[in-house]
Amino acid sequence: MTQFETNNKASNVIPETAVFAIDARAQSNDVMNELNRLTKEAFEQTMEQTETSISWSAEEFVPAATLNEKAIKLAEAAIADILGKENVVPVCVSQGGEDFHFYTAENPDITATMIGLGCDLTPGLHHPDMKFNLRALIYGTKILINTVMMAAEE
Repeated sequence: MTQFETNNKASNVIPETAVFAIDARAQSNDVMNELNRLTKEAFEQTMEQTETSISWSAEEFVPAATLNEKAIKLAEAAIADILGKENVVPVCVSQGGEDFHFYTAENPDITATMIGLGCDLTPGLHHPDMKFNLRALIYGTKILINTVMMAAEE
């Protein structure tokens, strides 16, 4: 649960109504579909057991990553060429949705992958005081150009 709101001003009052948000993510779309099913089931059981009403909806869906070995190999080669082989790390497990994943979800025939580039990010992604090493943008640009050039040569 990433958001919970009531109109109560006092902390010792049980609210009559509340609004909340759940940000659920999964490593695969099949698992995300199962999470959605289980969430719906939990709401239905809660309503039945408490004789209350819950109005809910799934407002957004962000697809999970789909691995593409060809794109991964191209990206790894481009990174090694720009930053050195010692700076290529194994593919990490994506913990869930990202807007970028719509490309492959909507167009399964395209060759695509994501590239994670270290940039000394502090204190954390989406934090209001987020800062990072801007030189990483130059390296990222070079890696992307190199990846596209390698793909064009195939």
